[in-house]
Amino acid sequence: MQRLIDCFARVLCGGALRASGAILIALCLLPTPALAADRLTELATKLRSDKDFRVRTQAALALGVSQSERAVAPLCSGLDDEDQTVRAASAAALGKLRRGGLDCITRRLNVEQHAKVKEMLTKVLQRLKQPLPGIGPDTRYYVAVGPTTNKTPGADEEVENLVREALYKELAKDKSLAVAPSDETPDQATVLLAKHKTIKSVFIWPKLQATDEAGALNFKLSFTLFSYPDKAFKGALTQSAKLPGGRSNDLKALEELIDAAAPLIVAKFVANVGKLE
Repeated sequence: MQRLIDCFARVLCGGALRASGAILIALCLLPTPALAADRLTELATKLRSDKDFRVRTQAALALGVSQSERAVAPLCSGLDDEDQTVRAASAAALGKLRRGGLDCITRRLNVEQHAKVKEMLTKVLQRLKQPLPGIGPDTRYYVAVGPTTNKTPGADEEVENLVREALYKELAKDKSLAVAPSDETPDQATVLLAKHKTIKSVFIWPKLQATDEAGALNFKLSFTLFSYPDKAFKGALTQSAKLPGGRSNDLKALEELIDAAAPLIVAKFVANVGKLE
């Protein structure tokens, strides 16, 4: 049983930080632990034995967003699937999950022959070897990154992975920032932050938009900012770009623009985050 309601945040985003504004947030109806366990078993079975590679691929991607360590073992098995698309999806899912799989990624990389799968395995291996920066002596802000609202033709899972990876890379460069795990619960965040009362916490909700106009790809990466973990609206940031000749359905073009926009919008965030206090 899948999540019944997706979370969306809609705000009118300007180019600079705003201290007030209206926002509508839809609540998430989450499965009970028993239903979640049943769903994991169902997905693992599909990944292992469904005859359609497309079903196995989707099962792998769904396991990647399950936030459960139980997904690691079936995804590691998925790395040995006969279809290269399923193997690549299993690798990408392990990279998003961040709950383990370093050994099986390394093992598969040593025997993988398909160039695209090897590229994905290498990318995920680098990601798993670079843990998120935790709270240290120089930390001033604790940052949680929410799921990306995808307003592009690209698949949600692919866009989510591209945005999250680019943002994590840039956030990790600033020693004043610590980054929350993607599966951290509000209760866990509350307990952790109670031990670090001088550290401010922020929740970033990214949104990616891409449209085709006059032979160019118009691109916008936005941050809606909230307090954390209570998620009271604090402001918004936007980084826009245009790529002549680009197309919104070209994932490679989107990846290039995300990689180019991430340093700029994170720099805006770092420069303005103090105004949220």
